[in-house]
Amino acid sequence: MNKSGTAPLPARLAGLVREAKWLLLGALALYLLLVFVTYHRGDPGWSHTGTDSVTRNAGGALGAWLADIFLYLFGLSAFWLVALCALAVLWGYRRLDARSVGFAAPSRNGSPPAGQCRCEGATRRSAAAPRSVR
Repeated sequence: MNKSGTAPLPARLAGLVREAKWLLLGALALYLLLVFVTYHRGDPGWSHTGTDSVTRNAGGALGAWLADIFLYLFGLSAFWLVALCALAVLWGYRRLDARSVGFAAPSRNGSPPAGQCRCEGATRRSAAAPRSVR
């Protein structure tokens, strides 16, 4: 039990929730990009009533409203929101540790899994290593 009185999530489920968060944020970034790119002035939105009976925005009526609100308030700078979401996804993806995704875990003796090396002392020269002749 933790301080709030609820049992913590199992490690595998917690990793799944972390991954799902980044996937949803990526989907939001793609949806916003689609909505902004397919914005049409004739669609009904927040700042004006549309003249067309059919919404031309690929995101539907909700997409037309979102695009109208963001483009009205921020102009073309609204595209920076898409870039910010994409950057957050990239940052989160890089922070996922290999164990939460199910890749190889370290062995019991602490050595890295096969195919990975520990590069702590790779830059130090060993005294027994022969030096090249100039």
